[in-house]
Amino acid sequence: MAENKDEKRTFNFRYIDNPDKTLQKWDKLNESFREFGKIDFFFGFLCPICIAEIDIEERVRGEYSTIEKLILKLYYNGLTEAEVLSDVTGLNIEMVKNILSVLENGYGHIKDGVLTEDGLNSLETDINIQRYETTRQIQIEALTGCVLVPELSQTISGENPYYDSGEPYNIKKYPPSESVIVNLKRDFADILNEYQEYESGIFDRNIEMINSIEIEGSISVECFMVKYSFLPHPFIVLPSQAARFVKWVPVAISQSNKEAMDKLGIKFDREVVVCSDEKIEKIVEIYKTIIEEDEKKITRFENTKPDQFTKRNPETKSFDTYRIKEDYKNATPIVRDWCFGKVEYCEKI
Repeated sequence: MAENKDEKRTFNFRYIDNPDKTLQKWDKLNESFREFGKIDFFFGFLCPICIAEIDIEERVRGEYSTIEKLILKLYYNGLTEAEVLSDVTGLNIEMVKNILSVLENGYGHIKDGVLTEDGLNSLETDINIQRYETTRQIQIEALTGCVLVPELSQTISGENPYYDSGEPYNIKKYPPSESVIVNLKRDFADILNEYQEYESGIFDRNIEMINSIEIEGSISVECFMVKYSFLPHPFIVLPSQAARFVKWVPVAISQSNKEAMDKLGIKFDREVVVCSDEKIEKIVEIYKTIIEEDEKKITRFENTKPDQFTKRNPETKSFDTYRIKEDYKNATPIVRDWCFGKVEYCEKI
């Protein structure tokens, strides 16, 4: 239902309270899309973001010192005792022991008296190849399970108090999808293969594998769900934290959306993650539910004409009337009712 002018909001939202402003910025940013159709749906809600800690195995490349390289070569050729290496090289035996300890316990190039795979590769390439186990924190959009690119990472500390203060008036707040959490814990090793190809820096190319993943908690952030008339599926956009001004970026698009965009020869202004159609089932379900609710609603506003509607302006607090235009290419997109996200192309009267 639309908001009644006599009801007071106890929650304030930076973006959801004024969806038209964000919608029009998004429409302008992707102006070339208008050639192929309209934005049918622009729905603001609180999206769950899971905070996860992953245990990774990382491979780095560096340089040996001259002495380290010499000891490794001699060790490979059978001189494995510190006393023998000291005699052959003329180095102090304690220094030799320290170098052997670094090669074995630091670099992992010696194990059980022989060179490891990394040790052999390092010797062959003359590059000090090392593997480390370390932890890293990532954020996951918890309706689809898509990992957020670095520029979409959301602030964890200092988030607005309404995120955890119960259900705000008429604002949808969705919990993390249980199936997403189950799949993440089961298929965490596949995350690396899925995202390492992207240039947006989700995972460094020197990461060899993910050994484990632990969900540490979740937060809720303002987002919008967007649906174009010429694309089969909706998608979620989040505010980018990488610039001084707010820019909205898709979390991911479905494979079917990608194929449709390729056929039309259009793309977003930056690389966007592409996921399987199955991954976006939850947001498709939300989209269909909101559409059904919108069709069943009883509006509080009486319209004098079927091609007109009235809505409250969040900036002026007054009520504006809009006329729907058939020529959408020369009209302004307006979210008719922020509770349901339906977009009309209008002129203000």
